[in-house]
Amino acid sequence: MKRIPVVITKISNLIIGIFGIIFLGSLPQLFQNTTINFSSYISSLSRILKMFIGFEPFTYENIGVSRNIFPQIFHHFFESSLILFSSLIIAGFTSLIVVYFYFFVNNKCKTIIRTLVSLLEGIPDVLLIVFTQLIVILFYKKTGIIFANLATTEDTRAWILPVICLSIPTFLMYLKLMILRFSEELTKDYVVLAKSKGISFFQLLNRHVLRNVIISFGFYMKHNLWFILSNMFIVEILFNVSGISTFIRDYPTTEVFTVSLILIFIPIYIIYQLLDLIIPNEWRSI
Repeated sequence: MKRIPVVITKISNLIIGIFGIIFLGSLPQLFQNTTINFSSYISSLSRILKMFIGFEPFTYENIGVSRNIFPQIFHHFFESSLILFSSLIIAGFTSLIVVYFYFFVNNKCKTIIRTLVSLLEGIPDVLLIVFTQLIVILFYKKTGIIFANLATTEDTRAWILPVICLSIPTFLMYLKLMILRFSEELTKDYVVLAKSKGISFFQLLNRHVLRNVIISFGFYMKHNLWFILSNMFIVEILFNVSGISTFIRDYPTTEVFTVSLILIFIPIYIIYQLLDLIIPNEWRSI
């Protein structure tokens, strides 16, 4: 019963967030050329609200022809979701493996790893994408084998390279955070106590440190997910992936933009709010 007011509050925040996106989506209509046009903004806002209430169908203009947003937008949404979650999983597992390796090597190797991470972080995402495409081209010239499509076309689908290019900056961000959080946890009193009881370093990382780091890591990602989504936008455009970013680029209408943002916002909000309800308060102070 104690959680009912909390759930009501979170649902209210979700509704407020959706309305905020609706108001934001119509904002470009407010500024036309060098003037502010309130009537155009109100008209656009009214049209979007009527669509969500159900008075008008969800449509967008394509070469003068009105087309339904649903269910077409779901195809683009699922394509983006596949790339996003694949890259998050790959980056997560890879960074975890590297972190374990990091804490079992000597200080010289640790310095090399930190230096490499800093150097890779300085590479622009666009340059990274071009570099991966060049590797595929050079490999094809040497072997005659194309192990990954360079871009999505009518006959081919680019998936491997977009996932790799989105995974790399995400992996670097994960790795820096995990090294920092693991280092902080290893200085705490419970670690000293566990060592005094004869628990091995590997068991200590697995049974205690990893759990505490993962909990704080989940809340940290809440604030950095938009950085990952901005990288996904670049990746989808440059690889011509048939995702939500490409859909917005090809049909830059208020309706498409607003519905796309809401589709992205709702699942992210629900996931984090469920975590917020499930994870005990005492764990969050770890």
